[in-house]
Amino acid sequence: MWADKNPVAAERLGDTRAALTAFAEEHTIPVENVCSPDPLRRAVWTPPADRSVEGFAAALEASGVRRWQADIVAPMLAATFAAHPDA
Repeated sequence: MWADKNPVAAERLGDTRAALTAFAEEHTIPVENVCSPDPLRRAVWTPPADRSVEGFAAALEASGVRRWQADIVAPMLAATFAAHPDA
């Protein structure tokens, strides 16, 4: 459904999930332990105005993600948004 409503967001989510999955596999931990799906989707669908690592970290923490999790996921989000700017 995301691909129909917002194809850019769908691509960003797919890329971020791929990076997150690779991280989880490399560290042999479940992906959900690094970041639950809901806060990740929220950050991609409604990104913060500040799309830096710090901006994404703050947005993730506001959604209930722990600081150590945000420290891992925020750089992935910032990189994905840099690679796929708004269309």
